[in-house]
Amino acid sequence: MKKKDSLWKVNYIIPDTRNVNIIIYDLLGRTIRHLDLKKVQAGRHKYKWYGTNDFGKQVSTGIYFLQITAGQDTQIQKMLLLK
Repeated sequence: MKKKDSLWKVNYIIPDTRNVNIIIYDLLGRTIRHLDLKKVQAGRHKYKWYGTNDFGKQVSTGIYFLQITAGQDTQIQKMLLLK
């Protein structure tokens, strides 16, 4: 992941067509952002998070967790958002 001006770029690779979900949680486990991308083709993909919630509002500085689920595979990464 790369950070630039409250922007997180997350790169991921899908080996075959799968349903993909991206969820960002805060430290209390509350869902901040949820994307259900449905069927994603195999290959390299990029998701950009601008530090906003599902309503487009900026979230506060803090620690967040990004969860990417592709089919049966799940990966979780910790992010530090600074403003």
